[in-house]
Amino acid sequence: MEVPDACPACKVNKNFPHVAIVEGDEKEKFDLYRCSKCGLLFVYPIPVNQRHFQEELTRKASFSENWKKGMRNAFRKTLKECENYLSPGARILDFACGYGHFLAVASEAGFYCEGLDISPGAREYIAEHLPDIPIYTQLDEIPSDKEKFDLITAFEVLYYMPNPGETLKKLQLLLRPGGSMISVVSANRGWVIWLLSCIKRAPVRLNKNDWMTSTLLNGRAYYAFSINSLVKLMESAGFMDLRTSRLQKPATEKLRYRIPLFIWLVYAGILRILTLEKIVLHTRAHVVGRYAGDNIKS
Repeated sequence: MEVPDACPACKVNKNFPHVAIVEGDEKEKFDLYRCSKCGLLFVYPIPVNQRHFQEELTRKASFSENWKKGMRNAFRKTLKECENYLSPGARILDFACGYGHFLAVASEAGFYCEGLDISPGAREYIAEHLPDIPIYTQLDEIPSDKEKFDLITAFEVLYYMPNPGETLKKLQLLLRPGGSMISVVSANRGWVIWLLSCIKRAPVRLNKNDWMTSTLLNGRAYYAFSINSLVKLMESAGFMDLRTSRLQKPATEKLRYRIPLFIWLVYAGILRILTLEKIVLHTRAHVVGRYAGDNIKS
């Protein structure tokens, strides 16, 4: 069975328990591994079919005003944290900006904003509703000699990058020395799968109705980060002074986190073993790193 030479996140570990076999929408099967050092869950080898990106290329804007309001309120809370280390009028790049909700909030707050997204539908929406904000399709389109950014944000996107470490290094080149990078992910609790695989003494089998399949695999994403593995990934890309925090869960998901963790894990484990119901495997979190300048690691 083929395994990588080193963990894609921490870069040093070579111990990868085979924790799950995942069946996708088209009956294809993926092998899921977990780094025993940093907790990264990853598919290996990387699937050739990048279905997620094909979907993005045809996706059109479709959301309610209430959803847009909720998104922008959430981004205002994120921006409030950013303001602790941003000066007035700072330059911000939102990588994989979607329909520009963070850009709208940051622009309203007086920051200079630019965005990047591969989706024509998203870029068209921004061009119509936020015409003063420049939007790029690829990182290579951003001139290397233009003024650097004070902050780059990456909301819920690094799992979709075949090589997220290289993506972070490219983004780092666009930051001024002392600039910051914020990476937000739905951080997995992959040790739950690992524990179940140990109990069963075999890889756990997941189907297309599981969270792990619907948002990690099926040709969409390649990784499920733990908070620790995201920190290690950013460290290996050259970021310093890393800080982490957990973001507030949506109201619909708050209740289950009021249940004591031990009781929830026992309950979820029994459901997994007996009924193949899904386990709660993630929590939203973000990691902030600082670019010191000219310290990109090879």
